[in-house]
Amino acid sequence: MSDHDFLALSLEEFLDRLASGEATPGGGSAAALTGAVGYALVSMVARLSLSKKQYKEYETEFQAILDQAEVARQRLGRLVDDDAQAYAGVRRGFALPKGTPEEKEIRQQAIQEALKRAAEVPLEVARLATGLFPLAEALIQRGAASARTDAQVAFKSGLAAARGALWNVEVNLDSIKDFDYCQTMRSVAIDLDSQVRRAAERLAQLTKVE
Repeated sequence: MSDHDFLALSLEEFLDRLASGEATPGGGSAAALTGAVGYALVSMVARLSLSKKQYKEYETEFQAILDQAEVARQRLGRLVDDDAQAYAGVRRGFALPKGTPEEKEIRQQAIQEALKRAAEVPLEVARLATGLFPLAEALIQRGAASARTDAQVAFKSGLAAARGALWNVEVNLDSIKDFDYCQTMRSVAIDLDSQVRRAAERLAQLTKVE
């Protein structure tokens, strides 16, 4: 097992690693895992709903939700490791020698490329996490009533994952010197942030106690 094969760890082992003084896994990996947990709950509620005869009319919709959720869950699981690997790349860049002008240039290029990767991974996490919102909402509204709160937790997990990931995007963009690259990335991040804000308002409406 590699140093960044976190999904091969038990839950207790992963939490111990997260709580350690090591730089990885960190908030980026935690955001990806939170998104994966959210999708796992979506899958659970979809399966429970599919197993009940009274929800037969929504069978096609719930099966589609389950299929989408499983693809996203598996991808986010891989991004738990990818985020740690991206950060390790940044650290490797900073560790390069800088004694000569040539070494400084090589080091700077390596750092900048690594920072881009470190921004792109959480942006994908955020994009995947926002895709959870309509799936969880459908299950809150039409899924098994006994699992409504599970769907609500799934929705909230998606919000946390997306927000945490977007913070990590921004902190890496702050150190990238490629203006056009940063402008493009921030445009996408701003759109995702708007989706997160609207989704948070929607969840508040869905869970409002009358």
